[in-house]
Amino acid sequence: MLIETWKYVAEKHTDWKLRIIGEGHLKNDVVNRINELNLNQSIEILAPTKDIYKHYYESSIYLMTSEFEALPMVLIEAKTCGLPCVSFDVVSGPNEIIRGNEDGFLVDYSNLKEIANKVCVLIEDEELRKKFGINARKDALERFSQSKIYKEWDKLLNKIDE
Repeated sequence: MLIETWKYVAEKHTDWKLRIIGEGHLKNDVVNRINELNLNQSIEILAPTKDIYKHYYESSIYLMTSEFEALPMVLIEAKTCGLPCVSFDVVSGPNEIIRGNEDGFLVDYSNLKEIANKVCVLIEDEELRKKFGINARKDALERFSQSKIYKEWDKLLNKIDE
């Protein structure tokens, strides 16, 4: 769905690129679909890396089109790097991380045109993109910092001991 979504974005914003970092068992299918849709000039597939933060800091938006997620760490990482996030609002995960219309957008699952539209909104409105990015970083550092998580674990473990 990521490739299909990008098709709509690329029609309006030919100067923007989608970077996919990593590989998986569907890589050949993804490459074939990119070729079928003639998106070779606007989609890059890069090798897996241990320095993912470099790519976050070089990016402007994080787009996630997963159908199933539990707690997607990639959204937390992206927000920590100041990226506004756009994701499908699946059963759990993204809606626990993204604060819709504050630091990103949540879209009903499989609504490709709407998720593409939200990406276009952020592309076209640099001030909103920057505002969402600032809000994303602040929120991620407040809610998902090590010290915050350690305190939550400490509370939980102390309740177990009672």
